[in-house]
Amino acid sequence: MSKLQLPPLKFDLPQWQPGDLDLWNHKTEVLRERGATENVGVSNGIKERAGELYSEIIRGGDLIAEIRRGKDIRALIWLWLEYEDVYKRLILGDQIFKRFESIRPKMSKLALYDLTLFYLQNFDDVKGFELLCDFLKRQYQKQDFSRNDSSLANIKLYRKIIFNASGPQSLVEEAVSCNKPLNDILRNVGLPEGRPGRFSEACTNIYYLNQVEKLAIGENSTLFPEMVQEKVAKAAFKNGLFIGHALINILIGKVLGAGVEMPENWMKVILAIAGDPRVPKGAKSYQTWWSIIDNQYIVSVRGWLSRFDLGLFLKAIDAFAKRRGKDDLQRMFPARKIFLEGLFELGVVKNTRLFVGRSANSFLLDNYRQSELPSYAHLADNDKCIIYMQVGDYHIIEGSHSSYLWIYDRLPSRQHINNYDINKFGARELGVGLKEVYTREFQERQDDLFSEPSMYPFRIQHNPNNLSWQRSALKALHYCGLDIDAEAVLSEQDYQYLRQCYGLDPSEY
Repeated sequence: MSKLQLPPLKFDLPQWQPGDLDLWNHKTEVLRERGATENVGVSNGIKERAGELYSEIIRGGDLIAEIRRGKDIRALIWLWLEYEDVYKRLILGDQIFKRFESIRPKMSKLALYDLTLFYLQNFDDVKGFELLCDFLKRQYQKQDFSRNDSSLANIKLYRKIIFNASGPQSLVEEAVSCNKPLNDILRNVGLPEGRPGRFSEACTNIYYLNQVEKLAIGENSTLFPEMVQEKVAKAAFKNGLFIGHALINILIGKVLGAGVEMPENWMKVILAIAGDPRVPKGAKSYQTWWSIIDNQYIVSVRGWLSRFDLGLFLKAIDAFAKRRGKDDLQRMFPARKIFLEGLFELGVVKNTRLFVGRSANSFLLDNYRQSELPSYAHLADNDKCIIYMQVGDYHIIEGSHSSYLWIYDRLPSRQHINNYDINKFGARELGVGLKEVYTREFQERQDDLFSEPSMYPFRIQHNPNNLSWQRSALKALHYCGLDIDAEAVLSEQDYQYLRQCYGLDPSEY
C-alpha cells in the first residue's frame, strides 16, 4: 500500500510591528481598571480589620493611631461606606486625611473608588464636607489613568465640579444647556450607575423640580417622557417621598393655584406615574403614590379625571359614528355633548366611571398609551360605550347608540359600578339589568316614567323631537331637587326654542 504524501505546509507570517499589541494592552488595562472599580468584593482580611477599627471607634480610642497602613485606610473607608452609624460618629477632620496621605500619598484605586462612593452616597450629609472634597480632588489629581474612557478617568477630569457643594447644580445646568438627559450627563462625568445616593438625588431634584416649577400651565416639556420612567419617578426625594410625589404635588399645586382645569397632557403625566386614584385603597399603585398625597389634591384629581372620562366617552362615540357612517348617532351627538359637558360646567358632577366596548377600547389605545388613560371598565358588547356620573346625590347612566338615559336616586347594594376590583361588565347589567336589581332590592316597581309612589329610576329615551329627551331629563333632575340651568346644558338655538315654546319651569315639561 502506497503511503499518502501531503504537500509541505508553508506559513507566511508577517513580522510583528510595534503597534500590533496596542489594542491588547488597552483591553488589558481597561479590565484592570474595571477590576478596581466594578463588582469587587471585600476580602476577609479587610473585613476583619474593619471589625477591629469599629471596636476602637466604639471604645472612643485613638483612631488616628490605629491607621498605620494602606489596608487600614481601605478598611476604614469601607466602614464609612457600609455602616452609617460609624461615619455619623465622626467628623472628617484634617488629621485623618493627613494621616491617609502620610501612609499612602497616592491611594489605591480600590480605596479611592470606595471613598468616592461614600461621598456620592452621603454628599450633603457629610461632617467635614469641604475637607473631604479637597482631599478627593488632590487624590484624583495624583492618579494616572491609561485612557479617558474609564469612569475614574472621567471623574478625574470633572473633579472640580463633582467634589463641590454646587456640583449637582452645575451638572443640571449642563444637561439643560446641552438639551441632554440628566442620566447621560452623569454617565459622561463618570458617576457609577445604579448606585442611589444623595448626590444623584440632589441632581435629580434640581433637574426635574426646577424645570417643572418654571412651566406654564399646560406647557409641554421634553422632561415628561423621562419623568414617567419608574427609575426616575421612584428616585428618593426627602421625608420618605419619591421624586414622583414631588412632581405630582407641583403639577396639582400649580393648577389649583391658577384655578383652572388640569390640562390633559399634565394629567397623562400624573396617570403614567401614579395611576388612577379612584382604584381601591389597597391597590399597590394607591399605596405607593396616592396614600402619601394630600387628600384635597386627591379630591381634585378625581374631579379632573371625571372630566377626562367624559371627554374620552364623547370622543369614542364621535369616532364610532363617523367611522361607521351612523347619521342618526351623528345628529344626536352634539346635543348629548352639550348636555353632559354643561353638567360638568355647573359643578354638579362628583364622580364618574367609564365603561368601553371592544371598538371603543381599540380607539382609545390607538390614540393614547395605556399608562396615560384613567382606569376604565370593559364591556363585553363590541360597539357600546357607557358613562356613569354621580350628580349631586343622584346617579346618571348614559350610553352610546340607542341606550336610555337612566337617573337613580340610589344604587342597589348588589351592583359593582363603583367597585374598581370588578373590571368587566355587560351593557344590560348597566341598563335594564340594573333597574331589575334596583326594583327587587327596594321593592318598588315602576311601569311608566312619572308614576307614583316612586318615580325612580327615570328611564329617558333619546327622542330629539321638540327637545323631548332634554325636557324629560331636566324635569327628572328637578324632581331630584337639582334645578339645572337649561341655558348651561342646551345650545343657544335649543335654549331659545325651549324658552319660547315650553318656558323655563322644568316641572311643566
